[in-house]
Amino acid sequence: MRVRGPVDVTTAEELARAMSGSSRGGVQSLTVDLTEVTLLASAGVQVLHRMRDQFIGQRQQLSLLAPSGSPAHAVLELVQLPHLDGDGGDG
Repeated sequence: MRVRGPVDVTTAEELARAMSGSSRGGVQSLTVDLTEVTLLASAGVQVLHRMRDQFIGQRQQLSLLAPSGSPAHAVLELVQLPHLDGDGGDG
């Protein structure tokens, strides 16, 4: 699933619904491409943490893709949320 634009208080729950729908409620693994996210605010981070916990509970994989240099990469590094950097490495 690809996410574009800002992920903030106005869009975070829309992201949660889209992630849930794409993964059938967390029962199927999901890769979320955050390459084109222009802003990842605390509300978005909260959703990603919540969804990650849901996937773990369902024994499924949630992969977050945030290339080095992207706004999402900087935030995910700061909050220590596991992600792939697109260069084959983990962030």
